[in-house]
Amino acid sequence: MNCELQNNENKIAKLKKAIIRVIVFFDIFDYPLTLSEIWRFISLKCELVEVFDILENGIEGISSQNCFYFLSGKEKNIIERLDRYNFADRKFKRAKFIVEIYKFIPWIKMIGVTNLFGSRNLKDGSDIDLFIITEDKRTWLTRFFCVGIIKLLGWRPQINNRRDKICLSFFVSLSALNLEKLRLDQDDLGFTYWLAGLTPLYDINKTHQKLINTNQWLINSLPNWQSNSQKQQNKALLKRSLFVNKLEQQFKKLQLKILPQKLKSMMNCDSRVVINDELIKLHSNDRREEYKKNYELRITNYKL
Repeated sequence: MNCELQNNENKIAKLKKAIIRVIVFFDIFDYPLTLSEIWRFISLKCELVEVFDILENGIEGISSQNCFYFLSGKEKNIIERLDRYNFADRKFKRAKFIVEIYKFIPWIKMIGVTNLFGSRNLKDGSDIDLFIITEDKRTWLTRFFCVGIIKLLGWRPQINNRRDKICLSFFVSLSALNLEKLRLDQDDLGFTYWLAGLTPLYDINKTHQKLINTNQWLINSLPNWQSNSQKQQNKALLKRSLFVNKLEQQFKKLQLKILPQKLKSMMNCDSRVVINDELIKLHSNDRREEYKKNYELRITNYKL
């Protein structure tokens, strides 16, 4: 009986630490969390009611108000979060509009809205990040047409104007769905929550589910999280395929030629800017290292 009691106390202690870690991480962005979000984002497998019981019993330094949990003294962040829902509605309308156009690009298999906090919590002045999955060997052709369309619409982000613009900085092909190599390390919470917060707006043949299934590390990192989730070809078809293959390489050369020098200098040096035939990731302002150091400092101060 004592052994069972000891095991239960140890489990509660581990869960409490896991809960604190999630709340501390999102506090970096002044972002309060709901009970469901905390449960989905913690690193330990458990039941929702177990997290609820621990929070109800109280954790030193953690407060709650209006069904949100946050570090004590951060009540004002609740208003900011609620305001973001209104901003997200406006941004979603624009995202859905551009997706309706992108559907005519035949090589696109999935389009999703991405954000560290989830796609329904976007800041008023922020742009709209899209993550696009393409057919194999069609990433450069797809990017060319996607960028060309938003440029014609005047929707490309500018240095001093990012509000509601469309950011196209992440393309990946079906053969490169495993994104594990892009993590800084196994404790890269920023990238983990980014992938978990992906919201598909266009999805062919359950491509989003394929993405999740390929990235088993996401399930391992967030065990309570769940996603919303003819051999004979005629000659004409074969000729068309060969022609498009040639176009892919030509459009790749063109886009690399006009790529900003800053991105060229960072290309394939680390996981911020990755460019090859199957994956295009242009996050020059990747702040995950900054977030990680900030998080580790806060955890240290919390004496975990």
